[in-house]
Order: sequence, then C-alpha cells, then structure tokens
Amino acid sequence: MNAKGLPEGWEWKKLEDIADILSGNGAPQDEIYFKNGQYPFVRTYDVGRVKRTSKLVQVRDFINELAIKESKFTLFPEKTLLIPKSGASTFLNHRVLLGIPAFISSHLAGVISKGEVLPEFLYYWSLTIDAKHLTHDVSYPSLRLSEIGSARVPLPPLETQRKIVAILEKAEATQRLRAEADALTQKLMQSVFLEMFGDPVTNPRGWDIAQLSDLGLWTSGGTPSRSKPEYFQGNIPWYTTGELNDSFLTDSTEHINEEALSASHSVKVLPAGTMLIGMYDSAAFKLGILTKPSSFNQACAAFSPNNNVIDTVFALHLFKMMRSVFLHSRRGVRQKNLNQAMIKEFKVPLPPLYLQRIFSKYVERTYHIKGIQQRSTQEIETLQKTLFLKAFSGELLS
Repeated sequence: MNAKGLPEGWEWKKLEDIADILSGNGAPQDEIYFKNGQYPFVRTYDVGRVKRTSKLVQVRDFINELAIKESKFTLFPEKTLLIPKSGASTFLNHRVLLGIPAFISSHLAGVISKGEVLPEFLYYWSLTIDAKHLTHDVSYPSLRLSEIGSARVPLPPLETQRKIVAILEKAEATQRLRAEADALTQKLMQSVFLEMFGDPVTNPRGWDIAQLSDLGLWTSGGTPSRSKPEYFQGNIPWYTTGELNDSFLTDSTEHINEEALSASHSVKVLPAGTMLIGMYDSAAFKLGILTKPSSFNQACAAFSPNNNVIDTVFALHLFKMMRSVFLHSRRGVRQKNLNQAMIKEFKVPLPPLYLQRIFSKYVERTYHIKGIQQRSTQEIETLQKTLFLKAFSGELLS
C-alpha cells in the first residue's frame, strides 16, 4: 500500500481530471424535429430501463438533421458514461455506457474518458457511487456537473484496469443469466393466463365486460415538500413510478415520516394489497402491488380492488396483458400521459371469480419458485458487491 491507502501504482484522481463531463441538450419540443428522425436521442427513461448490462444500444426517440442544425446539439461518442443528474432517476443511481454514438437529454451528464481510464472501468466504478453522496442538496434529486466531477476515482494502471474489467464483466454476465431465467418464469405465467382466459384484448371466451371504476376504490398520492428534507427521514415507504416493477413492491428508495403525512392531505398511506398504476410518460401503466402500508407520489393512481368482484393478483396480470390497449389513450405531444379519470373508464373482461382465484393460487406457487430464484439473485448480487469492494480497493488482484 502507498501513502494514499492504495496498492502501489494506484492513485486517487478526481473524475474531472481524467474525463470530460458534459451536459446533454434540452429535448426539442416540436414534433417536426422528430419526424423521420435517424439520430438516437437518449433520455433518462432509456438509461433506467437497461438492466444488468453496461451498454445502451436501443433508444425510444430519434431526432432529425433539422433539430441538430437549429439546436447545435452535442454528439456523444460510443462508450460515453451516462449519469442522470436531474429528475427522479438521479437518486436511483442508474448508470450505462453508450453502445452507439448519440445525442443525450439535458437531464443526463455524459462522462468521456480522456484516455487515462478505460470507459468500462469508469462504468463499473460509477456503480459504487451513490448520487446522494455527491449532491449538495439531498432534498431535491439533482446533481451539478461540478459535483459529479469532484468524485474521487481509485485509479490503477491500464493493464490492471483491463484485468478488473474482465472479472466484473463475468460477474455481470452471471447476473444476466439469472435475469433471463426470471423472464422465462414470467412468460410461463402469461401462457397459463392465456390458456385459462384467452387474450383479454379480443375476449374470445365472451366474458362479461366491466369498467375499472366499478371494480374497486381509486385515489391518488402526493409528494411531501422537498424544501423540508426532514420529511424524508422516516420509515414509511414512499414510491415513485420509476419503482413500479409489474409485480410486488417490497420497499422503496425513499421513506417519509408521520410529519410529512400531517403536512399534506395529498400524501397518504394505503394498505398492503393496494395496486399502484403509473400515469405519466414512459411509466404509464407500470404496475405494482404494495406488500406493506406505503405512500406514493402524484404520478401514481392507487387502486384498491373489491376482492368480492376481482382478485388482486388476477387484476395485476390482466392489466399487464391489456397495457398496450390502455396506452393508446395517452395524451400529449412529447410526453404522453394518462390520468385517473381516463384509467377508471377503461373496460376489461371479467371471468368468474372462482377462476380468477385458481389462477391466483397458481401465481402464488410460481412466486414461491421465484422466491427461491430471488434468493439466488441476492447471493449473486452479494458476491458482485464483494467483488466491487475488492476491485476498487485494490484487493481483487492482490
């Protein structure tokens, strides 16, 4: 170890000394700039949906030459590290490397190696950094470029970087295989649903049709004042739409306290079994069932099913199967949203309750298997965290 607490040949470097850190561009507001677009435009949505892989190669939006010419956009090269710096994604610590040259949103920072550090090494190191430890104000999810640049990187020689990257890439591949197994389990549940009920979009079995407003109670949530950071120092789970995972919600990134509840009528706690439904933009009709009493923000609609009419687990899978139809009702130019009034008017086929419950029992058994898979996933993640800890302290190759 040297005087800086690192192995010989390593040294601490500020990120801004080994990489250029640039902000992206504001998204064009007129549809004309997206017409016949062929140049990738990356948003925080694109970064957040990349799971267990370092490379971003697919995006939702493409801009055209007119947008580039009039807005003087910056083209970010392949292997630029993307870090959300404003909005809800910031404190979710999403990170990804560009797998293609692209233009990026102003909500993102692009980190471009100056050559002293491998982009892949930079990516894996960035996964160890919690955005909340960089920001000057944890009450609002945002980062300044200077705050990102001040982060300290334990930097080994390039050859050592290559060896560390090779080991961590293998660990990432193991996680990816585990995720693929989970996806197969999800597809199996979809197949059983179709076998029992048919496609709910076409309703070939001729089940009765019901409007969502008649199937349970509906309400909305709220956000405690960000000017009162003490409101976010509690143990009550508080969800945003970025955390809706189309299954069961076990815990949230942020938590609030009773004081936050008392200060606002829009902030409320609902019981386990409540379904949260995203309403805005890319999170529209993302779903999640609360497993314990929790709160949530105004971008979520909350549905408490009447279990004498519709089973909660059945409803979750029914809504997932019909999501593509529901999304056609979104309104907006660039950000297409739903609202609670729209959602309550949606209509769905409603099979007999006893069949719904048979399906729900099957799902419960499948989730028992998924629980075993989840424990395996957690073991892999624990191993990866250990690898990361050793990798960036110099112990991995010692």
